[in-house]
Amino acid sequence: MGIQHLEDLPSRRTLLLVLAACPTAKAQRLRGRWGATVGEHEMGGTWTAQPHAETDAAYGTWSLLDRAGRRRVSGTWSARKVKEKWEGRWQAEVEGGRKHAGSWTVRGDKPGPLPLIDLFRLALGQIVSGTWQSDGRLSGSWSIRADR
Repeated sequence: MGIQHLEDLPSRRTLLLVLAACPTAKAQRLRGRWGATVGEHEMGGTWTAQPHAETDAAYGTWSLLDRAGRRRVSGTWSARKVKEKWEGRWQAEVEGGRKHAGSWTVRGDKPGPLPLIDLFRLALGQIVSGTWQSDGRLSGSWSIRADR
């Protein structure tokens, strides 16, 4: 996926995939790259993930990168497994202190009985994807790939 300049996007209130932080856990932190769409526009960046110490939840950070690879926006995310579905929330603060937030879900039948952190481990060998929505009017799709 190509990375669009923020200025080229229909609104700076775009995706910005991610959520509110949870308490820390001493566990392996995973990281990788993400891509997302806003209409026909594409963007991408990096992410980190860490399981919550006591629940079937995870949390992490994310960054939106410009074409030159510079961080333009960053935020946090959290997610939990609800029944057989992974879902989460994301948030970001952009220039001027404006805050943006939204939700995301995983597409397909990947959850099953696996713990939430396995969503990110799956991304070591395959692309994992889903949909996102801002608390405003924007929505789109996303995908992640984990670094080895």
